[in-house]
Amino acid sequence: LHWRWVCAEEFCFFGDMSRFEAAAKKAATTAGVTTAAPKPKAAASKAAAALKPGGLHAKPKAAAAKLDTLEDKRKFVKMWEMKIDDKDCEVQAEANKKAKKDLETALKKLQTDETYVKVKEEIKDMELQGKRDAERAAL
Repeated sequence: LHWRWVCAEEFCFFGDMSRFEAAAKKAATTAGVTTAAPKPKAAASKAAAALKPGGLHAKPKAAAAKLDTLEDKRKFVKMWEMKIDDKDCEVQAEANKKAKKDLETALKKLQTDETYVKVKEEIKDMELQGKRDAERAAL
């Protein structure tokens, strides 16, 4: 007997599944994850979400974390500008016109995000205030 033949015939517990599907199923069962039908709680939570302001499709705010210090604000702006740059690179690399238009729309949303624009203005104001304070201290 050849080892592969024995392995394929006797140890194939998953029938006609591919290797990937079999491995995924085995990993799910060992991790305790089940692929059962969704529970009724999910429907109830959707109904509750529809009653909230903004409905089901309300987007979370961009800056969930508190941005108190100038350093925190600079980190946020730097992270957001990296997102903008990544999206701009995607737009430049896209050949499909419809997909490119969708990416351009997403880029515009990133550039005009309320939180990003507000934090950027706050940084400018804080830097100007710091310069004024330094000039006053020098006098």
